[in-house]
Amino acid sequence: MARRKVKTAISVESYKQFIIHVLEQSDGIIEDERLDELIVAAYTKLWSPTDKRPWGNKPFPKWKQNVASAKSALDRTFTVIKYESEGVRYRVLVRGVVAHAALQWAQRVAPDKKPAYEPLIQPKRIYKVPEVEV
Repeated sequence: MARRKVKTAISVESYKQFIIHVLEQSDGIIEDERLDELIVAAYTKLWSPTDKRPWGNKPFPKWKQNVASAKSALDRTFTVIKYESEGVRYRVLVRGVVAHAALQWAQRVAPDKKPAYEPLIQPKRIYKVPEVEV
């Protein structure tokens, strides 16, 4: 009986941990293109033939599929978010954003120091959801 060679590939979890590590080292934000360059530089020597071959009927290799899956998983869990500004895409580590927001909150003007103002009378709320044809 012939032995089948076991296919191996770098896991999605590995790429997720690498992306988080890179973001932690770069103050929580990095250009997506630069992140991809770092992934290629770090993993090229580690990729197996399976990583380098097209996956299924896709025109790109398995490693690209796994990197895309890692980025997507981080997006879905709000660990890392995509951000685009002036045509440049970034990846942002959310806990860095949350820490910055928490610092801003801590440094806010205390409620008793805020200027007094006359509150506006709010209109009556109406709950209505229009029907539309799709």
